[in-house]
Amino acid sequence: MSITGQVIVQATAQNIFKFAMKDVGFSTFNDKLVGTEPLNWRNVITPATTPLTAMYKQHMESPVEFMLVKGEVSIVKISSEEPQWSVNFKKALVASLKIQLPAQGITSYWTVMEQGLEGKCENTYQVSELPEYLIHEYEQGMIKPELCQGKKYYQIMKARDITKCLERSIFLSSKTHAKCLLGNCDGINTKSSTTRYFGCGETIETIQLHGMINEGELQQNVLAFNTEPVVTGTKQILKLVATRPITTVIAAIVAPIALTDILYEFPKPMNSQIKSNEEQKEYYQLSTMDPSSQVFLPEGSLESISKTEIKAKIIEKLTTVATQLAEIEHFGKMEIPSQMKSLKTVISILTTADLKAVYKSIQSLTVSIDLKETMRTLLLDTVRMAGTSPCVMFLKEMIETEQLTATEALMPIATLAHNLKTPTVELIDQIFELIKSPVVTGNPILKAHAHLVFATIIRKACLTTPVTEVFPEYVFGKMCTPDNPKISQVYIPHLVKELEGAYDAEKQMGAISVLGVLGHESVIPLLLNYIEGNVEGCTPAVRTMAIYCLSDVTKQYRNILLPVYSSIVHNPAENRA
Repeated sequence: MSITGQVIVQATAQNIFKFAMKDVGFSTFNDKLVGTEPLNWRNVITPATTPLTAMYKQHMESPVEFMLVKGEVSIVKISSEEPQWSVNFKKALVASLKIQLPAQGITSYWTVMEQGLEGKCENTYQVSELPEYLIHEYEQGMIKPELCQGKKYYQIMKARDITKCLERSIFLSSKTHAKCLLGNCDGINTKSSTTRYFGCGETIETIQLHGMINEGELQQNVLAFNTEPVVTGTKQILKLVATRPITTVIAAIVAPIALTDILYEFPKPMNSQIKSNEEQKEYYQLSTMDPSSQVFLPEGSLESISKTEIKAKIIEKLTTVATQLAEIEHFGKMEIPSQMKSLKTVISILTTADLKAVYKSIQSLTVSIDLKETMRTLLLDTVRMAGTSPCVMFLKEMIETEQLTATEALMPIATLAHNLKTPTVELIDQIFELIKSPVVTGNPILKAHAHLVFATIIRKACLTTPVTEVFPEYVFGKMCTPDNPKISQVYIPHLVKELEGAYDAEKQMGAISVLGVLGHESVIPLLLNYIEGNVEGCTPAVRTMAIYCLSDVTKQYRNILLPVYSSIVHNPAENRA
């Protein structure tokens, strides 16, 4: 898509500006384009634009007012009647028009944390003086020489690093950028944003901007195996046409609302008064108090969706897939994994009550027993993979009410740490209740897996989140912290009690493995007693398991563990078998 138009900017007061677009046109295309370098999207020639229809014209030409203080946006006034896409377009335009100055004087190089659609991230500015002979060749039309008599020509380069942010409005699904900083850049999804400003002035402090070119690029592998990367590019060009005294004031904003940032605007709940990214975070953080209804849909407002229609389509899709699974001919062409992946995305916006309604509808279908059972299994597997808080609550209730057999319950429990999307404090409490339930404790296999999984969740969400795990903390807030009092007052005492009540070597090794996986500092002295063989009935196998289970935290607690390990190694009386 390409968009053209005029941008009229007026200074209405000190540090207050107003702009509106005019003569906006657009064009869409899906063809192989040509240009000076057709293999580089930056140089392709796009088709001519056509005028907008009345409805889109009204939104695009609606004015915006914003206040700048040293290049930082403090207030943005926009019409409350504008749709989300238009608001984000205007916010991106505001971000392109401004340069955030350093706190202590302008130099030829500075770094600041600056707001943009992605969040408040690190921007690096570099000012370079351009020789006069390049002005007519270098990025033609970006500087108007007639306005620069006796002045120097400058280019200001701005590079944005979205891996270094104080706030985010986007969810990064991996921390591969953190690995890249350590020298391992394999498979990293690369997003870059560079902006070049052109202008002239007697000194750096008096530069008047004449043009701007912004280029944003995202390279990503959309599939989890070795495929050709998909490149998405966005290019913005602004050129100064004329500077004139104000003769006609830009029209007033209809039903204005004041926003306090220029971060990406997500669809808001109906009748809400959310005006900033902080207020939006507070709203979604409150939703974590009830895991059975905690959902997040970036693409649209949940209130505007027909849940009845969605549930009917889920049952229809499950029926289709279950029927296809019974067929043999052309099985690969049915693309069942892709269908189930799409179904998982839809299921992730349902509450626990919605999931129970879908399950009940499947149970009441008048179809063959085999087809119904296949649909039921597909639903349970998809809910398990979705891993949202409502999905976990649904599976918890199914297990506790014995609507799942022990074999069926094993897979949701065993894969919970892997599939869990938002391990909030409230949801971890619910999982703890699950592992204490009679259904789980009454089955040795379920109990062993449940304790291991719970310890893994506590370690990942509360203690030491690994680089490979990413939770949507910029949406729902911090999942859990090491300061959570329940870790030391409730969870660990329960797991320690299991170890103390273990009456044979097999149960002792199972309980020790759980405490080792947890890796909390308070369990180290207890496990050292088993490592040193100070507990009555502690076999060499139990001692060995206690050493192995601490392998992930050995480096972290090396000052405590290494002296003990060293004494065992150098003790000739120890069993060497």
